[in-house]
Amino acid sequence: MDNTLSSIEEYNALLVQGVQWRNDGNFELAEKALVLACKSMPLEWQGYYELALIYEIRKDSLNLRQCLEHALTRNPGQIDTIHKLLTLVILDDNDKDYFKFISIIDFSHELIIERVCALDELRRFRKLHPIASIQEGHQQIVKQSEGWIFVEDVIQRMREALHNREGFAFIRLGDGEGTWLNHDKADEILYHTMRSINRTEFWNIWYGEEVAVHRYSFLSIMHNLAFRLGEADILGIPPLTWLEHEHAIGSLRGLPGTVNVVKLLAANPAILEKMSLCTQLMHYELSNHPDFLEFLCNLDRIAIISCHPETAQLMQLKFGILDVLYIPVPGEPSRAHLLGENSVKGQHYPDGFYQTLESINTVDFTGLVCLVGGGILGKLYSLEIKARGGIAIDVGSVMDKWLNKPTRPDFF
Repeated sequence: MDNTLSSIEEYNALLVQGVQWRNDGNFELAEKALVLACKSMPLEWQGYYELALIYEIRKDSLNLRQCLEHALTRNPGQIDTIHKLLTLVILDDNDKDYFKFISIIDFSHELIIERVCALDELRRFRKLHPIASIQEGHQQIVKQSEGWIFVEDVIQRMREALHNREGFAFIRLGDGEGTWLNHDKADEILYHTMRSINRTEFWNIWYGEEVAVHRYSFLSIMHNLAFRLGEADILGIPPLTWLEHEHAIGSLRGLPGTVNVVKLLAANPAILEKMSLCTQLMHYELSNHPDFLEFLCNLDRIAIISCHPETAQLMQLKFGILDVLYIPVPGEPSRAHLLGENSVKGQHYPDGFYQTLESINTVDFTGLVCLVGGGILGKLYSLEIKARGGIAIDVGSVMDKWLNKPTRPDFF
């Protein structure tokens, strides 16, 4: 094949144009350009990989796999190709092809070795937790609890707690919480690499790579949170549809993260006996429900834990609440560009965490509703607020949504 400068320039031009069209949603034109790129220089890997991303969007598994195989044989050390191709054969439960591709991979880079080890742990995790077992486990923990409740029930429970001036906590556990809160010893050993990669990813999102030294003490805080989960009144957990989705796509992060929530609760049935369960996505349902908005509008006073100083004004303008106690927490560094210039900067953990606990402990929360947006540490803030007589509602990123901050893909 001709590898002259003109051929390379033609290949690169087709590659750039194909990727641009694909990113613009012009998949037919993108496919034609990338197919031509592959034909012009068939020994190059990237054309096949970029073409594979089109077939991934189209859910064309046959062409997706063929392109990834071409990309891997031409560049056996490209981590994204390795991840996608091994995930495909894990989903097919095809050990023969799995080990065939393992034999091709270039193991001369530690990051490649780490990723392959994590994917191998995912393969074994998925075999040990087939979808039927996951569904059965989810149904079992619901049966062991006070039951699965819906948005109207959640709002009614909040109203009752406010009326009775009783401490109350609604908190939610998603894949991030499952990744950091399940400390089963056997799983820590069997899936160490997978857990380490996933915990690193969440840590970097929440607090930033530059403060990774504090992860050692953070795990002990997570042990404490896992021990205290039984103090919550309502626990939001991944719904079955979420678990089924993560299992179907073989997500390295989402599958073990969501399943770990179920495993954590199944291993501690005593905490479920006086607790109601609902969807982890309940905060979004609350944010749009007229009864919850009315609940807030009827308050004379409210507390807010958030990285947004503007929430005080938001409460006044949106809900007519003039008396707002605002407790700041630093925002996630990974979303700083989305949170805006006014968001609170700094280290949420450890500095901001202990400062926030100190602020909470100076307030008499009796009968005071508090909207909490503090990530995984917000769960501990919520339990502390309940202990001080407050009504803590883990609304998470809802305050981003109310302030038109596009921190989640489905917001705008």
